[in-house]
Amino acid sequence: MVLFTLSILTLVVVLAFSVEMAMGTRRLKNLRSIPPEVHQPGPSVSIIVAALNEEKSIGAALNSLVNLDYDNLEIIAINDRSTDGTGDVLERLARLHSNLHVLHISELPADWLGKHHALQQGAKMAEGDLLLFTDADVTLAPSTLKRALRRMEDRDLDHLTLLFTPELPGGLLNMVVIEFGVTLAGFLKPWKAVDPKSSRSIGIGAFNMMRRTVYEEIGGHGKIAMSPIDDVMLGVLIKGHGFRQECLHGGQFVRVPWYHSLPAMVRGLEKNSFAALDYSMAKVVAVSIFMIVAGIWPWWALFLTSDPTRAINSAIIGCHILLFGSAAHFVGIPKRHLIWLPVASYIRLYTLWRAVVITVRQGGIRWRGTFYPLAKLKAHHIPIQGDNNGKRTDT
Repeated sequence: MVLFTLSILTLVVVLAFSVEMAMGTRRLKNLRSIPPEVHQPGPSVSIIVAALNEEKSIGAALNSLVNLDYDNLEIIAINDRSTDGTGDVLERLARLHSNLHVLHISELPADWLGKHHALQQGAKMAEGDLLLFTDADVTLAPSTLKRALRRMEDRDLDHLTLLFTPELPGGLLNMVVIEFGVTLAGFLKPWKAVDPKSSRSIGIGAFNMMRRTVYEEIGGHGKIAMSPIDDVMLGVLIKGHGFRQECLHGGQFVRVPWYHSLPAMVRGLEKNSFAALDYSMAKVVAVSIFMIVAGIWPWWALFLTSDPTRAINSAIIGCHILLFGSAAHFVGIPKRHLIWLPVASYIRLYTLWRAVVITVRQGGIRWRGTFYPLAKLKAHHIPIQGDNNGKRTDT
């Protein structure tokens, strides 16, 4: 009776989640439906990208930026304490493109994460009316900026961010990323960011564009100098200060070679998994229980229970297949990778607890070659849900 009741409750939750995800993602405007035409004169734009030991990827990323179909544009590339040939690559490209400017940073001040400090320094150097923060491995299609600017103009937005297409090798990695993305989207609900009556917000590191005045009013990266999830937190601050923001589906225009292997993803999420749950063990346990009940147990129930409990868990699995299959189609990942769905939750659970254990055991996180104590991370942490001073309430 207990397992039957648990199955019924799980099915209700999974159905509700699936319906909300389906309806929510349909509300996201696709960037391709927006014409690449900007009302003249177009605003000046400064694209800011920080690179630490990115000599293998920074060339392709910057080439896509200098080839954007927009004239009133400057690009600021920050070499953030690189020990490889990143700085040489940047200087070589700067000699070829007059609108590309390079800033070299050799030291990191106290109480700053390196990337955040680099982006803040780049913003100080920028002259554009709009600031676009992106990452050193992101490539943009030529019409991306014009389409995004048109949307900001038409909707009078202060902040626009774009969902991207991840470029990933291997079926298992693709499935884990789909599972991770669906979970994250269900938590953040990016389709609600555009609603001024909702406190839901969004920010995505691959494409975070905002008005310079907005960036300055929220305190820039200084307010989130010790937050490992800076892209999301910029969105929190912008929405919390009452500015208008929107998230669009930009998968055809923004591409990111996110992780080159499953171990790389597990290591990559080490720095921010605990932070995303506000360094709360209660939230870690709650999320873990949900993952076990909704993602792991239904597969075991097919073999360990009998009808009607088995039938209900079959329905739960069917919902998962439809949900994650739709998500795969949404971001352009082949649906054949769904074969790995039964093991995806195990890997996500392992990734979460590995990050928590390592962070607690070593007393902090190590990111981009620098160690940051957990006590300082907690002291400077702004929850994703809180009040309007950057700590917002959830609706």
